[in-house]
Amino acid sequence: MPELNSLLRRGIRLPPAGWILAGMLAFYVLAGLFGRDPWKGEDAIHIGTAWHMLTYGDWLSPDLAGRPFNEPPLYYWSAALAGKAFGWLLPMHEAMRLASGWWVTLTLLGLYYAGRELYGQDSAAASPLLLAGCAGLLVHAHDAQPMLVALAAYSGCLGALAAIGRKPRLTGIFYGLSIAACLLGAGIAPTLPLLALAPLAWWLSPNRPQALQTLGIGLGIALLLVLPWPLLLQALEPNRLDSWLAAELEPLSTTFSLAGAGRFLSMLPWFAFPALPLAGWTLWVRRKTLTATPQLLPLIFLLLTFLMLALTYRPREIPALLLLPSLALLATPGALCLRRGAANAFDWFAMMSFSLFGALVWLCWSAMALGWPEKLAKRVIALRPGFVGHLDWVALAIGLLASLWWTWLILTAPRSPYRSLTHWTMGCTSLWLLATALILPWFDYGKTYRPVAQGIAKMLPAGHGCLAERGLTDTQRASLAYFVGIEPTALETSAGKTCDWLLLVGDTRQELALPDAAWHKVWEGSRPADRKEKFRLYRR
Repeated sequence: MPELNSLLRRGIRLPPAGWILAGMLAFYVLAGLFGRDPWKGEDAIHIGTAWHMLTYGDWLSPDLAGRPFNEPPLYYWSAALAGKAFGWLLPMHEAMRLASGWWVTLTLLGLYYAGRELYGQDSAAASPLLLAGCAGLLVHAHDAQPMLVALAAYSGCLGALAAIGRKPRLTGIFYGLSIAACLLGAGIAPTLPLLALAPLAWWLSPNRPQALQTLGIGLGIALLLVLPWPLLLQALEPNRLDSWLAAELEPLSTTFSLAGAGRFLSMLPWFAFPALPLAGWTLWVRRKTLTATPQLLPLIFLLLTFLMLALTYRPREIPALLLLPSLALLATPGALCLRRGAANAFDWFAMMSFSLFGALVWLCWSAMALGWPEKLAKRVIALRPGFVGHLDWVALAIGLLASLWWTWLILTAPRSPYRSLTHWTMGCTSLWLLATALILPWFDYGKTYRPVAQGIAKMLPAGHGCLAERGLTDTQRASLAYFVGIEPTALETSAGKTCDWLLLVGDTRQELALPDAAWHKVWEGSRPADRKEKFRLYRR
């Protein structure tokens, strides 16, 4: 008890280390994983795929609502196992989402060790804090998302290769594990920068013969871990292996896109803030030693990753996540050597911004749960027709604790090069936790397909037979499968043409064309927040 009172008075010691750092990063990892349905988009797709794997026991190849899904299996294995282990305690989708927390934890751990190897013990904590503070990672780190496996592999690779001269045996093991995880979790294209970085690591090593042996061991470990899956797939489901390889190799046949590269670059100023400007500051203050390992290793890896993205991916937020580990690592020295004026400005910006946004979240919660202020409360209902707010005492307690934690951190954090970075990352996390605790029901009401799925299931009698569909997206099919266990068949297939039930999805502004006049409508509905998307159920 005296130790706790002392901690409350003096605040967190900076730089954070040991259990303090672990607690701060655990706070980041867990905030936002719970309390919501699978949301429209990637979250629903990947939870639906993991649910199918667990429910039907098809562990060899992922399926999305009963149809082949040409994705590597590692994330779905981890999500299905998390669901099996914790499904008795949590709703299944929340249990499966714990897999994302596991991969994000490995990401932060790998970057911590990379920062320690390259910049020393006192700088190590800055690397994971910088990554956790990147605006673009926050939402995707708490969704069901296979790209998080690649993110963990990238951090693990940087941590392994940074230690190639000091710990060659561990380097070989973790380099091999990183390659295997990336290939089995995200596919061929994201694995290429990991392989391309090996020659640079060999060249930078103080003992090149030993480094060559280390890298060879790593590649051998990767082959041993990767090969069983495609060999089993070739033996049991050769068509699935061919389809997966075709889907993986197709992006590699495209040419470099200047427009795509430009869009990735235009995304970075907000997506990678504050790591991007701090990485630029590192390059400036260390411009005379750019060829040294601490600068060259993350810089070349960043360029290799960017080249891979411009060659193989459409410019989207999710693949851009792969740029963040090397940016955060490169930004580490810059974050800790800011001039006093810049550090104070960054600190005040973090404190004022997150305090202001936190106050706005409380105001929105008041409008949602208490009906005050009245004008804002009416706007809340207008944006989510049918939504009814209520006072949730557990959510209120979490929100109060998050606000008290943030206030205590502002008042007690000592002066340190880590102060501004700690305020930024913990402010970002506190705001996210505050939002997910207080106003999550409002977002959840508009972003889940649960009411639609339940409405469709209610209209289908027991033993209804097959249900055909036309126009459903992957998200919608995954949601139907997860929420009510319905996996509709495509109308264009021979099986779909024999179904007596038909589900059509289209724009509310136009009437949907039916295959023939034998169909009559029995139900129509949509998500409360979507005024354009309409579901119609027919029977013949």
